[in-house]
Amino acid sequence: MKIDNKELKARPLSWTERDALIESGLDVVYSPVNFDNQVEYLTRVRKIMSFILKEVFKLNDKELNTISDKDATTFAREVMELTYKEDAKTEKN
Repeated sequence: MKIDNKELKARPLSWTERDALIESGLDVVYSPVNFDNQVEYLTRVRKIMSFILKEVFKLNDKELNTISDKDATTFAREVMELTYKEDAKTEKN
């Protein structure tokens, strides 16, 4: 994803970042969401996106306003997929 001509590359969350996500009640593994309740699910997705973009990648509102909602969603999903993939690798070892 590109912000102000800088390329942001999706990566797994660090231990500390994942802890902060868990503590905020946003990690779906530790705080399950009711996928049948579309409003609850979409609200959680939006909060996770915001956490990743603002807290992890330190984007401000001006920078966030330069990207589409679709791009932000895709980027945040990639970050979470990489995070959970790392967890699965660690658990196998």
